[in-house]
Amino acid sequence: RNTMPEEHDKDHLSKEQKRKKMLAHISQRVHASSPLPKNNGERKLQTKLDALMHRLQDETVSETNLVDLLTEYALTLQEQAEQFKEEEENGDVVEGLHAKACVAYEFASKWKERYTIYYNWAIAVGDRARVLERKRPEEARVLWREACEKYEKAVAVGMERSYLRGKGEGGEMVTSMSVSRALNNHGLALRQRAMLMTDSEIEESTESKSKCLSEAILKFRRAIRILPDFHRAAYNLGTVEFARGQMERAAVYVFSALAMVTSALPSSSETENAKVVYSQSAQLVETALPDTQCGDDSLFAGNVWFAGGIGGEDAKHKRRTTITDFDWARRRFAVCASAFKTVDSAQTFRIKSESGDYVPSRNDAWGDDAAPDTHFNVNLPMLSVESCEPISDISRPPNCFAFLLSVRDDLEHAEKEENDDKDSPHAVVRHYRFACETESERDVWVDAIALLASLAKRGKSEHLKSCLLSLKTKRKKRVGFV
Repeated sequence: RNTMPEEHDKDHLSKEQKRKKMLAHISQRVHASSPLPKNNGERKLQTKLDALMHRLQDETVSETNLVDLLTEYALTLQEQAEQFKEEEENGDVVEGLHAKACVAYEFASKWKERYTIYYNWAIAVGDRARVLERKRPEEARVLWREACEKYEKAVAVGMERSYLRGKGEGGEMVTSMSVSRALNNHGLALRQRAMLMTDSEIEESTESKSKCLSEAILKFRRAIRILPDFHRAAYNLGTVEFARGQMERAAVYVFSALAMVTSALPSSSETENAKVVYSQSAQLVETALPDTQCGDDSLFAGNVWFAGGIGGEDAKHKRRTTITDFDWARRRFAVCASAFKTVDSAQTFRIKSESGDYVPSRNDAWGDDAAPDTHFNVNLPMLSVESCEPISDISRPPNCFAFLLSVRDDLEHAEKEENDDKDSPHAVVRHYRFACETESERDVWVDAIALLASLAKRGKSEHLKSCLLSLKTKRKKRVGFV
């Protein structure tokens, strides 16, 4: 009875002291040293900052409202910095305003953990780094590293909030788009870090630059896995692949992003600007592509191990491939705007043992009684693709990385009539296992199929075809299609 109230009062006083110290710091070092307003817009922002500072000093404001006020104060400082950004001589002023915003975000994060705090904090740190890149590049690299840390924290908090499917702490709701934006910005920050690395740093750690670019690819890829129609992340992933000399991979992402903005309705000024940039990049990627395309609407092609279908019965040949079957065929596949299909002219090899013995095989059959249209030859419409994701398959060929393609296929009309159960669906989901020799190659296949399936479901396949066919004349002259 005698100790508990005293401990409670002590905790209460420590919070009050912490709050007073914070307000004193903001009032003396952040708010008091703000630049004098010159025009009407700047005066409005300064008036808003004064009003927010007055509300912050109100002792009756709750913790939640205090965090809201600190966040709004920091956002106003960032908005003020944007107005000074137009003139180059205001570089120090702009950097100072972003630095003050970072202070406000730091105080807010000590009271509550929110996605918006860390996300906007990372933007402020990145804007500081961008201003200092020419004047003080070493300090800019440190700031970009700090921005990456803040984006990482924003993604962690955002994923926690989004998976809860409800309002998190402080009434915050985080959408999949918000998480994808943070991942995309994190990838951009990593790319900037790689660009600012000097020769001395590369000599000390030869893989530092490539490591940053590899991490950036992972962030962009994770963003489009969460939100396949996020054209910025797809385009940025394509630019990194282009910088690494992976032209065929870059084409997957750049052309997909171009198709997304080409079909965007209604068209905004931002979308129109993106369309111009993506079109120029698509032309640049197309000129650098090797002469290995499989057709006018083909986006990506290559040799992949294929194990046939599982989980669904072939209505025509009545066949089923089990998940323990080690019968893998190496075929050439193409990801097209309308379908994912086998290229019949490709050379085929077969593996039928756990030891990984490669057995050359004819293209026509695995047995004397096999039909020409076997389950090792596929032509899967993009509209029927349910999902495509990496898996750990113990039956895959040795030293390979597997992925699973799930396709929804309508049953034959005769089978519908034989089915008397009204609750049974008239479609089955077939699962197809594939494997690639490298993990990065596997990821590109998964991305290509997922992106084009997303375009097909939103009725945008024709836009991708038009983007590819716009370069048809030049491609035919260079490749010489038969």
